[in-house]
Amino acid sequence: MEEVRARVGPDVFAPGAGVDVDAVLEHAFGVVPDFVDLPEGLLGRTHFAADGQFTVEVSRVLSERAEHDHVARRRLRSTLGHECGHGAYHAHLHLADEKTLSLFGDSTTPRAARILCRHESVDAVSAGARPRYNGHWWEYQANRGMAALLLPRRHFADRVSTACATRGVATVEAVVRTGEGEPLVRALADVFDVNPVMVLYRLQDLGYLPRDVSQEVLSLTD
Repeated sequence: MEEVRARVGPDVFAPGAGVDVDAVLEHAFGVVPDFVDLPEGLLGRTHFAADGQFTVEVSRVLSERAEHDHVARRRLRSTLGHECGHGAYHAHLHLADEKTLSLFGDSTTPRAARILCRHESVDAVSAGARPRYNGHWWEYQANRGMAALLLPRRHFADRVSTACATRGVATVEAVVRTGEGEPLVRALADVFDVNPVMVLYRLQDLGYLPRDVSQEVLSLTD
């Protein structure tokens, strides 16, 4: 996702505002999302054309909630980032004609693979549990792309290092042992304008924390 952000320019990230995901969609992919009425439980979806171009639809209900609720705003940002992940990772999978075996399964139903959706089941987690993907590897990939887009490795590492140094310790695990894990995660969430659980998963994915450090341990409820 470094290449995707680079298409927008160095100002795409600002501390406190995070990565400008709307600018990424528009300038990196030429896409402006449509906010529409979607079925209950569906946060967003990406429609691919046969040439690999795509459009994005996002839940109108989520966008309206995002105007007055910071948790919903961050969820909207993550949904847009998820759709960016589809665009970056999966557009080339839709260039094949109907005679080519689809990587999504049965080649007799090629059109079904051209709409990739983000459901609440991918986003909602219980304490300590990772998101559920219902066996859809492309949703897992899109979520990994979302995390890489909204929590850039270099900026994230710099902020983690500073947060640890400010607390007089060398590692995030040491911060957790002092009881300061929750404030650290929430401070990082504020820098990147994402929900705290995304920060927890990024810390785990990049090796700062083991997988068994749960939301419950850190008292993360949103």
